[in-house]
Amino acid sequence: MKCPRCKKDFYPETTGIAEWVDRQTALDNLQLGYIVLNYGIPICEGCLSDFRSGFYTCACNPKYIKNQAGI
Repeated sequence: MKCPRCKKDFYPETTGIAEWVDRQTALDNLQLGYIVLNYGIPICEGCLSDFRSGFYTCACNPKYIKNQAGI
């Protein structure tokens, strides 16, 4: 399967988003919600690592704030 974020091939343990979300213990609900809303399917480990380290660098992801504001 291709990662929806970086488009590289990877092989997740599960292809279902609900099962994948259940296995993500290092992410909080806001981060998981952002992934589900924007990608809809699991992302690769490289993107997951980037996501964990960079999501809150600006207090919150600006794209998430923009979606919440309805802009």
